[in-house]
Amino acid sequence: MFGLVAPGEPLAFDRLAAAEIRAAIEVDPRTAGRLSMWVRRLLGEALSQAGRAAGARSSR
Repeated sequence: MFGLVAPGEPLAFDRLAAAEIRAAIEVDPRTAGRLSMWVRRLLGEALSQAGRAAGARSSR
């Protein structure tokens, strides 16, 4: 964004989030499974919405 962060370089929030997730998994390893299931669901929903948007756009 406006040259403040090099392309591909993680933002401070990204690093903080990654550290928090790693710490949570260290405390309770089951968290990794729960997070992976949530991410799969989130990604599936995003792909579904993208497919709907593309289909709606192509039918115009």
